[in-house]
Amino acid sequence: MLSVSEESTESTDFDNLGLTKVCNISFLNESTPVVLVTPKYYGVDKEYFFANFKHEIERMLLKYGAIIFRQFDVTSLTDFRVFSELSIAPLMDYEERTTPRTSSKKEEQVYSSTEYHSRLPIYLHNENSYASSWPGKIMFWCARRASVGGESLLADCRKVYSSLQSELTDVNESSEIVYTRRFDSHIGLGWKEAFSVADEKQLEYVLNEKSYTWHWENDVIYVSRKSRWIRRHPLTDEPVWFNHALFFNNEFIASQLGVPKSNLEAIKKYMPYVTSFTSSDSDSRIMASIRRAYDEHTMSISLENGDVLFLDNMIMAHGRTSFRGERKMYVTMGQPYSNEQFK
Repeated sequence: MLSVSEESTESTDFDNLGLTKVCNISFLNESTPVVLVTPKYYGVDKEYFFANFKHEIERMLLKYGAIIFRQFDVTSLTDFRVFSELSIAPLMDYEERTTPRTSSKKEEQVYSSTEYHSRLPIYLHNENSYASSWPGKIMFWCARRASVGGESLLADCRKVYSSLQSELTDVNESSEIVYTRRFDSHIGLGWKEAFSVADEKQLEYVLNEKSYTWHWENDVIYVSRKSRWIRRHPLTDEPVWFNHALFFNNEFIASQLGVPKSNLEAIKKYMPYVTSFTSSDSDSRIMASIRRAYDEHTMSISLENGDVLFLDNMIMAHGRTSFRGERKMYVTMGQPYSNEQFK
C-alpha cells in the first residue's frame, strides 16, 4: 500500500495550467496520482473559480482520478452542496441502495457517508457499480476527521485492471457477472429502503424498469441483474475494473466481519448478496487475485477538516480504514451513467 502523508512541492505537471494563477497545485506524494489544490488567496469566489477553471479541473481528474480541494471555505452542508452543484451537476439521488446512509434534511442529494461501525473498515469499491446507473463523479466533504484512523482509501481501477489481465484469463470486456440480492426483514436494508418504494406493486415496477429479474419465496424477495466486470471509460476509452465482485463475495464479507471459514456454509443462506459468473478458475482464486490487485494499488490518505475529495467514480475506487472517535463525512454524487449507455 502506498501511504500518502506528505505534501510534495513538485508542480511541473501543472505549470501550464491557468489554474496556477489562483491556486497552488501539487501532489500529496510524488509517487501517487492524488492532486492537492489550495487557493493562493483567502475567500476564493467559487462560482468564478469553476466558471473559469472547470475544464482544467476535469482534465486533471481524468488523468489522475482524484483531487483534494483544501482551504476552499467549505464549512457547512450548504457550502458543500453549492460546491458540488458547481462541479458535478446534475446531482443524483442515492438509488438501488446497499448501505445505510442518512440524507440531509436541509440539503437535497447530500448524504452521510456509509454508516458502518467504526471498528469495521470499508473495502475498496466504485459507487453503485452493481446498479443499473451510477455516478460518473463523486465528492466527499470531511466535516470532522476521526481522532484515530479513518483514512480514506483509493485505488486506480485502470491499474487494477492492468494487474489482473494476465491473472484472470477468463475475464474480458464481454464477461458478465450476475448480482443477486436477498431481502428479508432481518439482515441489511429492506427492499422499501433499497429501492425507495412503498409497496410491492411499486417495487416490481422499479425492478422491471431497471432490468432486474426477481422471485418471491414467501416474504423474502430475490432480485438479480446482469452487469460487466470491466467497463471502458466513456470519456477516455480506457478499460477500468468496475464491479462489486469482491465486495459482495460471501467469503470476503465473512472475513471482513471476522467470521471463521468453518461457519461460512451455515450462514450463506442468510447472506444478503450472491455473485455468480462463468469461469474455469475457482471462486476463491479469482477473489484472491482481485484482492491482491486492489491491495497492490491502494493509497491511504488523511483528509483534513473542510477538505473536499473529488473522484472520478469509474477511475478511482474508494474505501476507508477503521477509526476511533467521531468522524463526519458527507457525500454527493453526480453526472450519472447507465447500463443503457454501454450497450
